[in-house]
Amino acid sequence: GRWSRGLGDVYKRQVVGSAARLLLEAFLSAVGWLAAFPFVSVTPGRPSLFEAALLSSASLLLLWRRGSLKWVGLLVCLAAASFAFRVAAPRAAGLLRVTFLDVGAGDATVIDLPEGGRLLVDTGPSAGSPGRPPPVTAILERGAPGRLRILALTHRHADHASGVPSLLSRLGAREYWQPFPRGPEGDLGPLPSSAAAAGGRVVDASGICGRRSLRGVTLDVLHPCEAADTPLSENDRSLVLRVTYRGVAVLLPGDVEAEGEAALLRRWDGDQLRAEVLKLAHHGSKTSTGPALLSRVRPLLAVASCGAARNGGQLPDPEVALRLRREGSLVLSTAEDGAVRVETDGQHIRVSTARLGEVARLRSDQVLSARRRSP
Repeated sequence: GRWSRGLGDVYKRQVVGSAARLLLEAFLSAVGWLAAFPFVSVTPGRPSLFEAALLSSASLLLLWRRGSLKWVGLLVCLAAASFAFRVAAPRAAGLLRVTFLDVGAGDATVIDLPEGGRLLVDTGPSAGSPGRPPPVTAILERGAPGRLRILALTHRHADHASGVPSLLSRLGAREYWQPFPRGPEGDLGPLPSSAAAAGGRVVDASGICGRRSLRGVTLDVLHPCEAADTPLSENDRSLVLRVTYRGVAVLLPGDVEAEGEAALLRRWDGDQLRAEVLKLAHHGSKTSTGPALLSRVRPLLAVASCGAARNGGQLPDPEVALRLRREGSLVLSTAEDGAVRVETDGQHIRVSTARLGEVARLRSDQVLSARRRSP
């Protein structure tokens, strides 16, 4: 009687639970399959501290006084307006924004286009603990929503590329630019297949060499286009990208060293290497940014993406920094200044850092003003 009815109820619950689990697994598989298609999934940005405070206040007010819906609605609307303004302001102003992220000992550069869309050049190192996203992923998730327009990898060394798998799985990219393949040095496994699985188009450097326009911005891949079969090191085979918006150019040379710089100088003449903003190659090491290249680039601003000094080594290298300052360049580093942001309308350049705020206002043909500690 009662015992058999109890067993029957248990059996029914097991059957219902198994059926529900199978349906849920099928649903999640279908969602994962659909999310691989472009434009299907959207990653929302995280709220700022101010927006989080507004939303938290709204939640507490809702719990404390349920009749205060109008105040709750007002706080939510203020948070939404703040988020919308933070995301849309650079686009409305027609500004190109380039941010050299503070990811420790590594490289990651975010490019926000004036007409919308975001590019990322390198992803920095991976997280220090298992299951934790790399710094660049956490930073991007706090910003504008949506997948990346382009994820470009300059080369496969871990301090530039080990954040790729996590970033692709959490944010995704419409295009993934991979460097020229090489032997086991710097090999991080099947990154192209990870990009394809995330719904992105995989393009190797031979397919993106040359010039292309993207929403009012010109992208020139300068290297290693003619050096694909030459015996260069992994650093010297770095993808070199020049980003130009009207009269202002930003040069991102990866980790190229002396041989890579020589290849650049042989191939490009005139002002094709000229740039107002230079990301120092190889984190500002003395192996890079030689006098010949510097005389051609002639930057107003030079940024070293690097970690804190270790083992007595200082970055950017003092000799490199002195060489730049003698040429009149403003020198910043993410180790000392935190993330460095450059905003430009194509003529005027505003430079700010996470730790100092605004540090300089420049113009493509002259320095307007600068506030910086003495070297």
